Amino acid sequence: MVLAVVDPDNISNQKQSKVQISSTLSLDFTINPLVIQRNSSATFSASSDKAVSFAWEFGDGVSKNSASSVIKHTYKKSGIYNVKLSVRDNDNNINTQIKNIYV
Repeated sequence: MVLAVVDPDNISNQKQSKVQISSTLSLDFTINPLVIQRNSSATFSASSDKAVSFAWEFGDGVSKNSASSVIKHTYKKSGIYNVKLSVRDNDNNINTQIKNIYV
């Protein structure tokens, strides 16, 4: 990672350092298929070992909370939708990820 700083007198400096970010609540999800026709459904599969709840926002105004890591959703209109998944573990840690689906 590189941090660059410029002051009001236009004097700059950079610092480069390795940064390791650890999260106790990892998250990834897949969309299958990634491109669908209107009135078709896609399957959303989350991968998060410690998650106990899954809050899906499908980008078309529909949200669904689930204890399951796999869910299906049908889109009625064409467009590019931002699908947001927020997961929570037993310690109340939260992680969120957003991906696109193309209808």
